[in-house]
Amino acid sequence: MNEREEGQESRLSFTDLSVADAERLVVLVESSGDAIATTDLEGVVTSWNKAAEDLFGFTAVEIIGRSIKCIVPAALHAEGNAILAHLRQGNGIVRKETQRQTKDGRLLEVAFPASPLRGKDGHVRGGSKIMRDITQQKQRERELARLLRLFEALREIHQVIAGATTRHEILEKICQALVERAGFCLSCIGWYDLEKRLLVPVAVWGDDTGTLLAIQARVQEHPEQRGPIARALDEGRPYFCNDVLSDPATLLWREEATRRDFRAAAALPIRQGNETHGVLTVFAHERDCFQDKEVALLTQVVKDLAFALENLTREEARRVAEASLRAERDFSDAALNSLPGVFYV
Repeated sequence: MNEREEGQESRLSFTDLSVADAERLVVLVESSGDAIATTDLEGVVTSWNKAAEDLFGFTAVEIIGRSIKCIVPAALHAEGNAILAHLRQGNGIVRKETQRQTKDGRLLEVAFPASPLRGKDGHVRGGSKIMRDITQQKQRERELARLLRLFEALREIHQVIAGATTRHEILEKICQALVERAGFCLSCIGWYDLEKRLLVPVAVWGDDTGTLLAIQARVQEHPEQRGPIARALDEGRPYFCNDVLSDPATLLWREEATRRDFRAAAALPIRQGNETHGVLTVFAHERDCFQDKEVALLTQVVKDLAFALENLTREEARRVAEASLRAERDFSDAALNSLPGVFYV
């Protein structure tokens, strides 16, 4: 008897069904669009339908007789053991959302109910799971959550721009909003020092280690050595990196990014007139978080920032001019008042 036949025989003995009922059940299970699997009380797979083969990449012949843990990521083995213990006690699980792993190592978001399988004597003989792939659904939910956070951050940034009176206040509060409202793990703004040819950090939020990652980005002689920040500065265009661990531009600081669990980054130039004066950089723990809508919102943030800084520059110039005019008038008045005798025009 081959491995698959052994698994099928074991499955039938769990349910104690008649041959006709068992055949109808097999047809029902095989025609289901959801992945259906059964295990014994030790977690050894006893049945595996066609949808499970398609979803996880393991054929029934490959997986029947093996532990169900072969589709459970190592970090979630304790969770898998807890589910088995729950089933052994005769308790079901209405819905569980978690991750499972395919044969080629990809992680899937899945949802499933888990039910104990009982024999005619009422004793629990194993468990069954009906698993559905919800990866795209969870991705859409995460994207919607990101967009809502970004809109909230943009609203707060508009309030900052309307009420802030200094350049430092604007820069710092924008970084704060991008971390606390938008949900990025680190936000920083660097301003270019022409003499040192160095991007100097002027505002940071979320940097709990006290050291900035590659914000002091020197302009490299060789373009291939430039990271996302230097590229945004040199080219005057945003650079969005959705996978820090595979993007060639992050090679020089990939080790540090891995240590700090940075998985995505965006560097956006801050332009005033025709010149780039600084770069806004944000880092995220999640890959692929910079899609079209996120890119548009972040681009709007730097446009609003540049507009605010230009207004602040004009306002400062106006105040300086008024102060200079007052000083000239005060000097003239003092000079006239100091003249001896009578003077009139």
